[in-house]
Amino acid sequence: MRIMYCHDGTDRAQDGLERVVNFFKGIKPEMILVSVAEDILDASLEDEKITREYECERSAVLRKAAEWVTENGLDVDVMMATGEPRTMIMKAIEKQSPDIVVIARKEKSAMESVFQKSLSAYLVKNAACHLFIMGPS
Repeated sequence: MRIMYCHDGTDRAQDGLERVVNFFKGIKPEMILVSVAEDILDASLEDEKITREYECERSAVLRKAAEWVTENGLDVDVMMATGEPRTMIMKAIEKQSPDIVVIARKEKSAMESVFQKSLSAYLVKNAACHLFIMGPS
């Protein structure tokens, strides 16, 4: 079994990863960790520098998460991308063909719900695989 876990670099994402690994550990799945750093379009040189620093930080968090998965006895593959998260995660799904994709839904304020696009809703409509969506704790 191949499980793709979308990790956004937050403590909540790491907690979710640990719960998923502990839940599925008995069947020894291959884990695929995916993280997407959003690219800033029309960015100044200063914005680009900030974006690259963010990418490096996100990459380091993803490597640490992968080490944790390995220490817990599972094989892991890591994919780091830069771009629009929905597009990049769909590309990762198409490339890796996981059996299950796991994402942790964020708790949003009323204002965020109006203005931010929902990754989980997008994947429900467009992903051609099983989804496991973890609600806010």
